[in-house]
Amino acid sequence: MPILWILFFLLASLGLVETFRLWWFVSREKRPLEKFERLNPDAAVHILFVGDSTGWGNGTSDPRYSVPGRIAADFPAVHLENESRGGRRLRQIASILENRLKSLPAPAFDLVVVMVGGADVTYFTPLWTIPATLRRVIALARRSGREVLVVSPSNAGLAPLYAFPLSWIYTCRARKIKRYYEAVCEEMRVPHTSLFVEADDPVVLGGHFSRDKTHPNDEGYRLWYEHLKSDIRSLLSR
Repeated sequence: MPILWILFFLLASLGLVETFRLWWFVSREKRPLEKFERLNPDAAVHILFVGDSTGWGNGTSDPRYSVPGRIAADFPAVHLENESRGGRRLRQIASILENRLKSLPAPAFDLVVVMVGGADVTYFTPLWTIPATLRRVIALARRSGREVLVVSPSNAGLAPLYAFPLSWIYTCRARKIKRYYEAVCEEMRVPHTSLFVEADDPVVLGGHFSRDKTHPNDEGYRLWYEHLKSDIRSLLSR
């Protein structure tokens, strides 16, 4: 019995230390004061970006270096609205699109970019709910825009913040969510780009993380955008 109590005390202490470590780095999260938007209603091309902290640009030194900011830099004549915020999950994106459709004519945009899923990985959204929720999001995005691009999350388990076994759990969840996204997007014939990499992730290999050790820094977001750019350019050319 004394040995069991000692083991319990050590595990509890380790859990408290790890919880404090995670809190410390997350509390240092570097987030721009404003998300990137370029509002130009008279523009010929209208883009709607909906997402989580990666759409807001958490970890960048300036909103211009986020994915929406880089899209606007490559396509300076577009109108770009950004409905992103940290911590948003897939089900919240569905609610946002649904509410927007109540006040906007459909389709109001030439391209809707859905970039979400990281919070579903780390906040332990039940995996079995993902396919049905994603179908709903895609259906609403199709009503909102003429073209839709779905971007699934990166491998959260590779982020330097997370240690084993949490890193392993997050990798397993991210891998499963990637497969759900692939299957649903193929079923609904919607373009899909995945940021998930098993091991040789250039963001990880280059150490391109912000101070919170979970979000990319400016260079990390550039690498993500380079991965997405050809799909965005192709869809806008339609």
